[in-house]
Amino acid sequence: MVSKLAPLRLSSLMMGTWFLANAVANKFAGTLSALIPPGAGEEPAAAGAPIPSFLGIEISNLFIFFCVFIVLSGTASLILVAGYRKLIKMMHGVN
Repeated sequence: MVSKLAPLRLSSLMMGTWFLANAVANKFAGTLSALIPPGAGEEPAAAGAPIPSFLGIEISNLFIFFCVFIVLSGTASLILVAGYRKLIKMMHGVN
C-alpha cells in the first residue's frame, strides 16, 4: 500500500518510514511484555518487587494487563475512524 500511494520520488523514503514504524512497534511490544504481572500462585521475581505500571495504571493482574491492550486498540481504531474520510480523499481512487 505504501508503494502505491507514495509519490514516485518519495517511495523509497516512505518504505523506510514504514519499516521504521514496524521497528518502533516491535520495541513498544517488548516494553509492554515486560509489564506482565506474576500469575496466580506464582511468586514475584524478587520479594517486594514494585508493581509495574503503564500510564499511571498499576498492572497487578492479567485482567488489567489485557485491558491495557483493549484500550490501546480501541484508541487506535477511533483515530483511524476519525481520519477515514480524509485518508480516502488523499488516496485519489487508488485501491
